[in-house]
Amino acid sequence: MEVNYFGAIGLTKAALPLLLARRQGSIVAVSSVMGYLGTPKRAAYAAAKHALHGWFDSLRAEVGPQGLHVCLVCPGYVRTNLSRHALAADGAPHARLDRGQARGLAPERVATAVLRALVHRRDEVFVGGPELWAVRLKRHLPRLWGWVLRRAVARGRF
Repeated sequence: MEVNYFGAIGLTKAALPLLLARRQGSIVAVSSVMGYLGTPKRAAYAAAKHALHGWFDSLRAEVGPQGLHVCLVCPGYVRTNLSRHALAADGAPHARLDRGQARGLAPERVATAVLRALVHRRDEVFVGGPELWAVRLKRHLPRLWGWVLRRAVARGRF
């Protein structure tokens, strides 16, 4: 929460007076697909990203009429060390690179999607691979998403 939520909020609050004075500009918040769903071994991360969505959606409604653009970026798996630093339910370190992370998008692809979203003034942008289907499934068929997730956990995919 300190880094993934409070860090983003603190930085935004510091820049907001300058942006409001200019009555123009964009704020980009990098969230995650995990802002829409949670999976095993990602509870703290998912909680922080869910919180970001609520805060930045509200901020967009508040500052949009004053000329500011707020974009929420929701990448799927990106080739980072995130999974190495994840914690299990008992607090033990996960300490390994997950298959999804290893196969994830290059960070440069996410950066390109962010630039495109800014040019087109999109409120939200999703970038990723096949994992993006999970967001749609949870949104439209939450019970089926729960069943799919439980089966994946039972098969050791998390």
